Parts: sequence; structure tokens; C-alpha cells
Amino acid sequence: MLPQPQHFGLLRKFIPLLLTLGFGVVLFMAAEPLEDPGNAKAGRDLFVSKGCVRCHSVWSAGGKRGPALASVGMGRNLYELCASVWSHWSRMNAVIERDNEARTLLSTTQFRDIIAYLYYLNYNSEPGEAGMGEKIFRSRDCIQCHATDPLQAAGKPGRAVYEMSQFTGPVALAVAVWNHGNGMFTYMSQKRIQWPQFQEKEVADLVAFLRASNRTPTEMEMVVPGDPTRGRTLFGSKGCGSCHKSGTGPSRPAPNLASSGAAASVSSLVAGLWNHHPRMSQMFASSGIPYPKISLPEMEDLLSYIYWLKAYGSSGNPQAGSNLFRLKQCAACHSPIAGKAAAAASLVQSEATASPYSLLAAIWNHGPRMESLLREKKLSWPALSGEEMRDLVAYFQNGAPPAKK
Repeated sequence: MLPQPQHFGLLRKFIPLLLTLGFGVVLFMAAEPLEDPGNAKAGRDLFVSKGCVRCHSVWSAGGKRGPALASVGMGRNLYELCASVWSHWSRMNAVIERDNEARTLLSTTQFRDIIAYLYYLNYNSEPGEAGMGEKIFRSRDCIQCHATDPLQAAGKPGRAVYEMSQFTGPVALAVAVWNHGNGMFTYMSQKRIQWPQFQEKEVADLVAFLRASNRTPTEMEMVVPGDPTRGRTLFGSKGCGSCHKSGTGPSRPAPNLASSGAAASVSSLVAGLWNHHPRMSQMFASSGIPYPKISLPEMEDLLSYIYWLKAYGSSGNPQAGSNLFRLKQCAACHSPIAGKAAAAASLVQSEATASPYSLLAAIWNHGPRMESLLREKKLSWPALSGEEMRDLVAYFQNGAPPAKK
């Protein structure tokens, strides 16, 4: 039986559609290529066929011997996921041996697909509560511009909530805020109404309230991510790159979206867009770049692109990785010289460390041999943080930087 969410049934409608999309696209940041995010449908199938589901659950469906992966993976980038697999591999291996589980091998492509499946599990936040959304709507002064009852509508500049039939999810809210935010901010400033700040859960609650308040209420639909490749193109054509970095390259006045915190869900991205809208609008005005309008499909693609940027985080430091290589005693088994074998193959400029996915595959497939070597040398299995894993990969890919003279 395939993993199914237990805490709300609507996700059963979302997952097949998400998996049908596949997400087999290639992304590129400013000067740093990103790996193919993989095929989420294939990843879901592999999660079951390779036995991951026997130990790990997804939304309460599956085994209990290992952590629930939807919560473990929330907010983590690929290097943090890779470090988690590494740090817990010895314990996972002990469970496999104890229970006489069949040991499976996973290729780089298969790991890429599994990570694509797991990474997008948290794109949707928990469903909001309409009652809580109404309290937020009133407490943040939204009621001053938007009526909740026809008897209150006279003189209100904004559309009444019972006429907002287009609000089917947080992305539609983001479109409304972006396209109408300048007028909203001007009016609120004149009336001395403070621009409210929202958290991720509050965005979900507001959307639930708006949906429930419509004259023709609609069933909640899960957010299907857009196309991140199209999102990257839009990121440039809409002028986002004039203020935000999306990877390496020259600094920008606004945060680097590839490293400015974790992407917990699409609602968290929408909350960030809302909270910073006045500043973004002012930066457009001061730069002389025309303020762009964004359609619903375009916003879907843009948010999907930004969400995937979080999967990679910032670039690693080869020098820090070289230092870690010695500190973590990797040199006890692996030569620091590319192509030169010691007790185990060199990891420097190796195909096994060309990407986070290939590194995951190498860790998983060669773990028993690695653990045996560590026992022979009376060394413990070293734990790694996501930052340490990122720096090690940078070192493996580029080699040690030249010594400063």
C-alpha cells in the first residue's frame, strides 16, 4: 500500500497530480548550475519499492522504526538531508542487519527522484482554520478596507470578502497583494493604518476564511507547484534579479533567495512576499524599473522556482572542506589527491561527489565497507552538519585551494 496522508484527505487529490507533473526539469542559478530536481512520481514509487516505507512514514502512513520523513525533511536543503543520511547511516544499517532486511542499492538518479518526492511533500502547509482567519482579518485591520457583510460595504475601498471568489489558495492571495499592493499601501498610509505582518499559518488561516466567506464557497484545493524553469525566466524578465540574488554573483540590495532561510511551505513564501511588499515596491520605484504585473500562472512558476532555490542553500567553502577532511579523519581512508587510492577511493574530483545526489548514493551503497574500515581503524562514524557537508562537497568537487603566499 502506498503512503497516504492521514491528517487531511484532500492531499490524496493533490499527490497524484503532483506526481504526474514529474518535475523533470533543469534549473540554473546565476553562475552555479543546479541539479535536475528529479521525477517526483518515480521517487514516490521508489520510496515504496525500495522498502523505505517499511521504516519511515509519510503523514503517519508507513513504518515507525525510523523518523517520519515529511517532518524530518521540512525546511532542510539538500546538503542538510545528505548530512542527515550520513550521520544516521550507521544506526539505519544496524536496524537493517538486526531485522534481516534485504539491502537495496540506489543510483544517483534514484536518489534524485526520492529527494524530489520528499522535498515537495511540504510545499503545502497545514489547512487553515476559517474561524482563526476571521480573527486575524479583524485584528490586523483588514476589516477597515474589506467588508464581511453587505451592510458594511458602503465606503470601503477594497473588495468585499464575499466577492473574492478567485481566492482558492495562497498563490491567488500573493497575486492580489502583488498587483494591488501599491494602491493598498498608499491608502493605508493616508489613513495611518499600519501594514500588517503575517506568519505562515496565518496566511493559511486567512485563505480558509476568505474561501468560507465567498457567496459560492469552493472546496479547498492543494497547491500544485508551477514550473521552476519558467519561474527562473520570469525572475529575470520581471526584474526580481535587480534586487535579489538567486545564487552566486554580485551582491544585491535585497536578500539572496537561495540562502535567506528555509522554505517551509508556499504559505511561508507568500507571507514573506506580503511582509516585505512595501519595501519591494519602493525599491522598484527608486530603481526606475517598471513595476510588473504578475498573473496567477506566473506566480505559481515564480514561487516554485524560489522554493527550489532553497534546496541548495549557499555555496560551500573548499578551504573549510579541506580542513574538515582532516578534522573528521576522512584522510584515514581516503587520499586527498585526486585519482589516488588509499584504503578507499579518493573523493576529490570524483564522480561520486559530483552532486549531493551522487554523494547520497555513494554513502548508501558503500556504507557497509566504510563502517568496516572505521572499525578496523578504531574510529567512530563521524557526524556532519549540513554546512559541513556542503563545504566537504565543495572541497571534493574543486580540490584544496592554493595556499596563500
